[in-house]
Amino acid sequence: MQIINFILLSIINLLLITTLPHNPKNPCLIKSNKNIYSLTKDSTAHKSSTNINEIEKVFINYGLVNIKIYDTTIVINLKYSGKDNFAGIDFYGNFNECYLEKNTAVKLANAQKNLKLINSNYSLIVYDATRPVNIQKMMWDSSHLSKNDKQKYLSAPEQTSLHNYGVAIDLSIVDEKGNELDMGSKFDCFNEISSPSFENEMLKKGKLNINQINNRDLLRKVMKKAGFTGISNEWWHFNSTNKIYAKNNYKLILNDKLNGVNNLTNNNISNIKNPIITINNPKNIIYKVQIMTSNTKLKSNSLIFKGYNVSEYFHKGLYKYTTGDFNNIENANYEVNKIKKSGFKDAFIVKFMNNIRVE
Repeated sequence: MQIINFILLSIINLLLITTLPHNPKNPCLIKSNKNIYSLTKDSTAHKSSTNINEIEKVFINYGLVNIKIYDTTIVINLKYSGKDNFAGIDFYGNFNECYLEKNTAVKLANAQKNLKLINSNYSLIVYDATRPVNIQKMMWDSSHLSKNDKQKYLSAPEQTSLHNYGVAIDLSIVDEKGNELDMGSKFDCFNEISSPSFENEMLKKGKLNINQINNRDLLRKVMKKAGFTGISNEWWHFNSTNKIYAKNNYKLILNDKLNGVNNLTNNNISNIKNPIITINNPKNIIYKVQIMTSNTKLKSNSLIFKGYNVSEYFHKGLYKYTTGDFNNIENANYEVNKIKKSGFKDAFIVKFMNNIRVE
């Protein structure tokens, strides 16, 4: 009788164990022998479409790419995804990713490589990348700048910015500890101390020191080598192309919400392939803007160059000075027109192949 009772009790216990409910909230959780829950391999699946930020969905639908596809070492700290910006407003909410037009993303990855070759402990840090037009309008409307300064430092929404095409980037450099290099002013500091055009003047007045200018020069060097062009009034801003080319070749990012973005799935993201990172310039042709010739050698920081970063080459018995390094003639044409307006009326484009001027 005792044996029969034991057998019946064992059967009942076995039935209770096999019919215990599983964890309905997380089917990936399993119970170990030590009563500690661990995750199965299935729990490491890629981010689902429900976890993709709405702005991110829009950028992907526009054909933009995340810089992480090309380089995961670039630091991202979007200043407009928080209140540490000129307006003190969080424009992006829970979004901190760098999305760019594909060619621009490739160039940025190359700029990071250029920087690492110079100092492996340094990294680029992105402050802002693609910016939808509606965010541009919000920035414009929330700015407390004077009318003149607003037009100088911000693009009016109806005029659009190269940020609105995904071909402009705001960035700086950090060291191995994540400390930003001293550039002499904060990002979005809207006055002359932030302007490359006034650096020599600021140095003479003691408002900038040589270390700060050298740090800016390093940023410009790696960006320009990768095919970007800086601007005269913001040390942190670089363009991958000009507005004429952008309007003819890229889509304007109109707003941060589009019809049908919820149909995006993680499969769409995985379809984006990793291309070989190369500058699309097989003949090694570079266009530069020549602004001056001289019988004698001039210092590159001379006031005569009006703050432009110049390169020197000797040609036909003369010292010749150029600014900019452009991978295509469209960018060079855009820049030469700006330079002529700044006073160098005889400026013109010269072509170099393998660092030798091509007639």
